[in-house]
Formats: sequence, C-alpha cells, structure tokens
Amino acid sequence: MSQFQHLTLSQGAHEIVLLRIDVKDSPTNILSLAVLKEINEAVGGIRDQGFKGLVISSAKPNHFIQGADTATLLSLKTPQAVDAYINLGSQVCRRIAELPFPTVALIEGSCLNSGWDIALSCQRRVASYEATVNYDYFQQGYYSGFGGITRLITRIGLRDTLRFLSKGEQTAEQLKALSLVDHRTPSYQTQAVIDQFFQHLRESENTTPYVAKTHRSNSLIPRHLLLLALKKQDACLAKSPSEQQACASIIDTWSEYNISEDAYLAETKSAIKLLQSPLTQYHLKLTQLKQRLNAGTKRLDGGINRVHIIGCGSMGRYIARLCAQNGFIVTLYDTRNSALEKLLPELNQYFTQQNIAQTERQRITDNINLSPENYSLPHADIVIEATPEVCLAKASLLKDIESSAKDTALLLTSTSCFPLEELSKNMQTPSRLALFNPYNPCFKSDLVEVSTTGGNQHLATIQSFAKSLSLTPAKVKSATGYLGTRLMMVFLTESMLIHQARNSIISIDKQALKMGMCHAPFELIDEIGITECLRIAEALADRRGIDVPNILIQKHEQGLVGKRSGSGFYRYKNGVKQDGLLNNKLTTSTNKIKVSVTEQRLIEKIINEARACLKEGIVEDEDILDLVATMTTGFPMQHGGPLNYLKALKAANKTLTK
Repeated sequence: MSQFQHLTLSQGAHEIVLLRIDVKDSPTNILSLAVLKEINEAVGGIRDQGFKGLVISSAKPNHFIQGADTATLLSLKTPQAVDAYINLGSQVCRRIAELPFPTVALIEGSCLNSGWDIALSCQRRVASYEATVNYDYFQQGYYSGFGGITRLITRIGLRDTLRFLSKGEQTAEQLKALSLVDHRTPSYQTQAVIDQFFQHLRESENTTPYVAKTHRSNSLIPRHLLLLALKKQDACLAKSPSEQQACASIIDTWSEYNISEDAYLAETKSAIKLLQSPLTQYHLKLTQLKQRLNAGTKRLDGGINRVHIIGCGSMGRYIARLCAQNGFIVTLYDTRNSALEKLLPELNQYFTQQNIAQTERQRITDNINLSPENYSLPHADIVIEATPEVCLAKASLLKDIESSAKDTALLLTSTSCFPLEELSKNMQTPSRLALFNPYNPCFKSDLVEVSTTGGNQHLATIQSFAKSLSLTPAKVKSATGYLGTRLMMVFLTESMLIHQARNSIISIDKQALKMGMCHAPFELIDEIGITECLRIAEALADRRGIDVPNILIQKHEQGLVGKRSGSGFYRYKNGVKQDGLLNNKLTTSTNKIKVSVTEQRLIEKIINEARACLKEGIVEDEDILDLVATMTTGFPMQHGGPLNYLKALKAANKTLTK
C-alpha cells in the first residue's frame, strides 16, 4: 500500500484495512490540511479494492484524534482558505461514511472536536474504558462543519445533541448510555471486540453492512412549535454568548433542512461562516495567548506535594479541590466550623455536575484532610492564605505562618485586594510572600494572577505550581486590586450607580447581557457575595479614593448575603434565582434608562480602567489585559477586550459617544 507521512495503511487479517493515524512531530493527532489530504487520499484509494472492512485508530498513546488545533485554524487567513479546509474535512467524513463495507473507529484515550466527526462517520465506534470525547469547539462559538452535527442529530435527535455539546467532556460510559459508542471495553480487549464484530459479519447470512440506528421523534408537537421551544431553551443549553452563537446556528440549520442530505452541505456552509465570526476568532486568539503564557513552564517536580490551606471559604475550598484533583495532598484549616462543613457537600455537587467517576471522586476526596489546630502547617511544601479580605487580619496571620512554616515552604496569598508589600510588612522575610489568586470560582476561568517581590526564580516556581493545577499564570504588578479585581469592580460599581439613579436591576442585567457581556452584574454580585463585594469595594475605596455605592452598604446592613443565603439583589430558592413577585417588588424602579446610555457607561468605565492599569504597569502586555478583562468583567468577546475594542473604534474613526 502507499506510503504516507502522517498515517500508515496496512492490510490485516480477512481483508480488513487498518488505518492508523500518527501525525509526524506531534504528540497528538492534529488535523492539519496536510493530514486531511492524506486521509482523503487513503480512504479514496481503498474504496473499490474489494476490502471487507476498515478500522481507523491512532498510534498515539492515550490520544485518538484531536481535530484542528488553534494554530491550524488561525492560519486560515482568507475566506477561501477557510472554505477549502472545512470542505476537505467534510469530504473526508463523507467518503468514510459512503464506503461499501463496514467501518469502525477505535477510540482509545481522548477524542476532540473534528476527531469526533471522523469517529461519527464510521458505522461503529469501539471505545476503551479510558476514552473521552470533548467537543469544545461548541464552547468557542463554532463547530467543524465536517458533518458530525448532522450525524449526531440523526443518531440522538436535536435536543439531545444540544445537551451533548453543552456538557463538555464525556466518558466512554456516558457515550455508551447515549448509544454513541457501540462497545466499551478495556484497552487490552479492544482488538478482540473488533475482530469479533467482523467475524460475526463474515458468518452472517445477511451480508448487508451495519447501518446505525437513526433517531425517530414520536413527538406530536408540530415542528415549528418544537423549534420555538428549543429556542426558548437556548439560554439553558448555551451558557455563554459563544455557545448561543453555535446553538442558534445548529437550530436554524435543522429547522430548514432537518436531517436530509442537504443538511450536511448546510452544516458545512454555516461552519465556514461561524469560523470567520469575530466571536470565534477572538476565542482562538485567547487560546493562543494562553498557550503563549504557558510556554516554557514546567510542572512542579514530585518533591513538592503537600499543600496547606488556611481559610475554608469559597476560595479556599476551590483551591483545595484544584490541588486534590491534580495529585497534591491537601490539608485545610479554619476556625469556622460552618465553613469546613460546606466542603464535602460542595465537592459532591461538583462531582455530580461534572459527572466524575466514582473512583476519581474517591481519589480526590482522599487527598483532602482537615487539620485541627493547624497541625499540618509546619510540614507543608506550599502554604496558601485564603482568608476573607481583611488587611490587618491577613498581615497578622501571614506573620504567624512565616514563623511556623518550614524555611523552604512556598508562602502564597490568594488576596484580590491588598498589595504584597502591605501584607508582608510584619514578616521577617517579606520577599517570601507571593500572590496566587485564581479568579472567583463563579468565573469558571483557568487564569490565575501571580505576583512576587522575590525575583525570577521565585516567580518561576509559582508559575510551575499554576501549571501543575492546569491554570494559566498571568503575571501582574503588586498593587491595590491588582488587575482582575479592579476591572471587575469598576463594572459592578458603575452598574450599582446606574441602579441608584432608580433604574431596575433587572433591566440593567438584561441590557448588560444583550450588549454581549458574559456576566449580568447584579447576579454576579449575588454569586460572589454581598459581604465579599463590600470588603473589596472598601479596600479599593480606602486606597484609591473610590466611593462605595450606597446600595451595597444598605444590602449588607439589611443582612442580605447573596445567592448562598437565598437573598441578595435577587431572591433564590435552592440556588436558583426566582423570577416571581418577590423579585419584581425587590427591583421595581421609576426610571427607564436608555439602552445606549447603559452600554456607553459600562463600556467606557471598563475601557478607562483598563487604560489606567496599562499606564500604571499593572500588566505589561495589552493582550493579557484584554484576556483578564474578558474573564473577570465578561467584556463582550466579539470586541476582543477593551483595549482591542478601543483600537478598532479609533481605526474606524468612531467614538463610544452615542
């Protein structure tokens, strides 16, 4: 058979063709244009050669096919290049699907994005127990356009397809439950299962190739009403503007073409359009930036594995879970039993939401232990202070930590407000203290702000710790509010000032989302917590001369805490915001601010604060600032961050003034 650079094509027993993908000079199988061309040539060459079957597998350990990576997609500079790439991928999958003999995808390890399209184009899929599938293109606002979406809808229906895409990574067990893989088996038995499948076909009197089951809706609801219902459900299925963009495109294509042959062509055309959208392009650039920030950083070596966390609030529990997931032995100390009691229920909730396997749940839980009387502090390799934002209390605690911790221990604070110089002033060696601030868990961000006054080697160790937790470190200057908190609070403060002018919080939240913000400001305040927001606002006010909104003080004095207690700016029941009469009374206003004024005020404030942070040297890179602003304020991704948006306005000779 022909020789290829990125795959091998060989003939196995009983005239079965084995296509093993092994992309040259890459740890994973990335579907570049060159790789797609080789697969296309290989599949086209075996079609009429009298073979009895095809097995597509990977030569990479623990990886099936990754799909196109960020560099490949960003290299498609012109509409013609995008068109050529997506149409070629569509042709490859169509050729596989139309082969006149049975085809099997053998999925061992991770399968990502357009790799899943190739697997779906096969008639059967065999997955190892360790196999996972993640179609995270959807979270970035697009899909590959290779026909996989239409094949998914054909297999499980539109509603379940949208649910599947919105869930993120899925295990082989979950895929089997959805009938998306035909066999789930230990890795050492995968080949035996495939051999058994082809043997069954040879022995069968009916030699008609296997045809996958198709989804048949027995719903009596007319299609146009079902479409309306799905679009109303869009907000539940799609959690961000990016997902909403992809979700809307899928629904529109289905509404016009259903699962007809024309649907495959329509999927390809819509994918070409999505990939060139500003939202998707910015997502790709963000991913590339994160890769740049992680470049050259290695994980911590095995000698550093004990992490002691002081403070079991939401941040302490979040860091504890991250550390335990990534193999660290974690101990937690807090004087508040009420905080410690929340740890296990919160872990179980996370396990359920993420569909974590029972063995993995047990491993993570076993890695976390409570430390009565702070006994574990002297033995820790890394000590993290994660107490509430009270400066004097933190400074006093850090002095005690330094005196008890071993000399080689890494001392970190998760503060989002106070400069390192202020917190370390009572320490014998102030340069030991460093910032390690993962953004509030509600942001679902993989960024962490890091800062140190202890030199480059100290910084490198902290960056390695971040990478060990699968976080991307963003280096910032030690200053009040650092970067993320300053940008976030100017957004929240301006929203509260608009509300104080007697404008409804519901209308402000709706308008913020409508203009493309990822976070509704008042829901975000309730999520973080009113007390925590007030502490941050007061810290910034004392050090930067910024007024604290009266409404925030009033809510705190009324004893309102936020989402966790059931009442804040909104009311909640079992963690779910209530949209009934109580909230209407709570948020009634007499004025209706113009939509354009709300947008202008919020965008202007964020842009001005971003420019100030850059001028003060809080961060050296404009791209990093835009990335942080997008994560913390939810700045509209289609604008590419506040500074990028400002550049675009200047280039077009426009201003923010309406």
